[in-house]
Amino acid sequence: MIRNHGSRAALAAGLLLTLGLTTACSTGQSAGSGADASVAPVTGKISMTYLQKQGDQEYFVGEAAGAKAKAAELGVDLKVVNLGSDANKTISEVQSAVAQK
Repeated sequence: MIRNHGSRAALAAGLLLTLGLTTACSTGQSAGSGADASVAPVTGKISMTYLQKQGDQEYFVGEAAGAKAKAAELGVDLKVVNLGSDANKTISEVQSAVAQK
């Protein structure tokens, strides 16, 4: 029997990425009980930052264009950033996105 360890690793990485993305999304407010039940819902425009490692390649250019079109359709403010292979820019842009909530 031949085992494909590469596909298992890819599946594990995909699951971890999905878990990370779903747990990273929040309104920034914790759920409360009792007196906190009267807190107003969060309102305002949604802002997202889309970080791309290879944003100058044709596939990713098209992917960013599709994301921008869908964001415009939904009324979401989308900032697309091409990180290239610059680790410092990656850290800076992630910190900037987090600071903007």
